[in-house]
Amino acid sequence: MEVVGGGLWNFFADDKFLQGFKHGVPWLWEPNCTNALYMPFLYSLCMVYEFRNILEIGVDQGHGTNILGYVAKKNNGQYVGIDINGSRFPHYKRYFEGLRYPVKFIEADTKEMTEIPMDKIDFVFIDGEHKTEPILHEVEMIWPKLQGKGWGYIAFHDVVDQGAQDAWKIVKEKYKDQAEFIAFHPNGGLGLMRKMI
Repeated sequence: MEVVGGGLWNFFADDKFLQGFKHGVPWLWEPNCTNALYMPFLYSLCMVYEFRNILEIGVDQGHGTNILGYVAKKNNGQYVGIDINGSRFPHYKRYFEGLRYPVKFIEADTKEMTEIPMDKIDFVFIDGEHKTEPILHEVEMIWPKLQGKGWGYIAFHDVVDQGAQDAWKIVKEKYKDQAEFIAFHPNGGLGLMRKMI
């Protein structure tokens, strides 16, 4: 494909995740919008804003690490993944460090944490325990470190159903004067929160 103009057009033509996204991602067959639809969208958002410091809560099978860790690498930043089950972390560490991704994995229950071990945060994907109490606690820990003035984002998975919908409603009400919100469907929904103060 010939691209005319350069600049941003070259970004779309040359970027391995956007050009033929599914060719390097064998798990796209899964009927889960987190993988097939939301991650390319979040990846594009992170690349356009050149986010550097990225946090993911709920690493699970490492699909988000593959994409968000790549963003951190491209933008000379750091990816931190937190999951209550760290049994896969040694494998992930070898694999992603082999790709030279700047990754750090933390095995922890966020409900027992008192602080997120990052100085500044540009982007967060919350897809851990889909219950109100842990999600609200995670947001409280993230908020002071999240970039402001419209430059810090938190993405919440399953804000329509599957457990995170009540937390999403509470967060929207609590931070209504400090943030902007938008939600997307289908399959559990995706909510985006943008810190404006």
